[in-house]
Amino acid sequence: MEHNFHPDLNIELKIDHYERGNTMTDAWRPFVDAARPFLAQAAQHDQKADPQPAIENYMAGIEKLMAALKLMESSEQKQRLNGEIIKYMQRAEFLKGNTSFEVESMRTHRIPEDSIGHSYERIFKDVLNGDIQSVHVFDAYVAVHHQVLNFVRFCELVVQKAPKLRMITLTTSEDSRQNAESFKELAVSLEKRKIRLNLNYKKTLHDREIRFDNNWIVKMGRGLDYFKPHETMQGM
Repeated sequence: MEHNFHPDLNIELKIDHYERGNTMTDAWRPFVDAARPFLAQAAQHDQKADPQPAIENYMAGIEKLMAALKLMESSEQKQRLNGEIIKYMQRAEFLKGNTSFEVESMRTHRIPEDSIGHSYERIFKDVLNGDIQSVHVFDAYVAVHHQVLNFVRFCELVVQKAPKLRMITLTTSEDSRQNAESFKELAVSLEKRKIRLNLNYKKTLHDREIRFDNNWIVKMGRGLDYFKPHETMQGM
């Protein structure tokens, strides 16, 4: 594995001269500053051939940069920062073993606190299509009741929008084992539709992303858990 990657920690210097001093247009700067220590740690671990902490720090830094990107108004700023994010994302994927990973395009969707109108159907509308046969959800937080319900609702949506779907995989934390019965009920429901549910439990899991076999990867800061908790039935 190659370890000659030298990340650019001077991101702000490239875009620093645009619209300086305007409080509104500078709202992204704290997020860029917050990304720096994560990316610095990632680079150190990367150079030491220590991939797991490098990946974790790259992803934490990327999350901060994505937040900054959402707040930028200048198209030139966005283009430059977008390029930095893609570079770090491709490096993280390389360290995961995805050596042929390339980012063709990237979009961001900001969900303000207490806002409405951000259903799963709306968030995933450009991703879901009739070609999808498998989906892999990576989310450490599917442990409490409302988080399980969120996962069930996501499965319902994918089943509706992807008629060729044959497999859903959930990789989550060990804490989620307490929901084994709920997952079993969901698996039975999916099996009736000839869809297999795979469950993987890990002690450490930091990525919160969903991978679709049509080459889309959706990275979500809060995973599927961005709704206010509420009660309902769990089954499909």
